[in-house]
Amino acid sequence: MPFVDVAYGYLAFLFLLAMLLERKHAFSHGKNLLATLNVTLLFFVLYKCLDYYQLYKMAQIFGVSITFDGLLKLMSTNKWEAFKNMAVLLLPFLFLFKKLSANVVLTFAALTLVKWDVIERLYNKIAYPNITKSYYQPEYSVFHVLNYGCLFIAIYALLFLLKRLPHQAK
Repeated sequence: MPFVDVAYGYLAFLFLLAMLLERKHAFSHGKNLLATLNVTLLFFVLYKCLDYYQLYKMAQIFGVSITFDGLLKLMSTNKWEAFKNMAVLLLPFLFLFKKLSANVVLTFAALTLVKWDVIERLYNKIAYPNITKSYYQPEYSVFHVLNYGCLFIAIYALLFLLKRLPHQAK
C-alpha cells in the first residue's frame, strides 16, 4: 500500500495534537487512535519488502548475483542509508507491543524515518535555493484514501477485539 506513509505523515501530527488537547482524566481516544495508526505501518513494511523483492528479481533478470557478503559490502558504502532502511523495516514491529503502541517518542522516530525524503527535500530547498531538482510525486485518488480508511477501521476493530488498545485493561 503506497499510501500508508502519506497518510501516516499527516495523521500522526493530527493525533499527537489530539493527545495534547484532550483532558487527562477523560477517556483517552488519542492514544487509541495513535496506537492504531502506528500498527498500520506494518502494511508499509510489507510494501517496502515487496519493493526490495522486486529489486532482487530485477537483479536476477540482469544476471547479477546477490549474496549476503555483497549486501554487507553495499551497506558499508552508505551506512546512514542502510541504518535508515533497516530501522524503517524493524521499528513498526515494536508497535505490536501494547505498552509501546502509543509511545510518543517511537511515533516521532517512525514519522522522521518514514518522511525522511520530505525532510531532506526541504533542507535542500533551504540550503541550496538556486538549484532545482525534479522529484517524482505520485498522484493519489479518493480510492487510496478510502482504502486506507477501511484499513484503519479494520485494524482498530482488531485491536479492540484483541484487547490491545492502550485504554483496555488486561
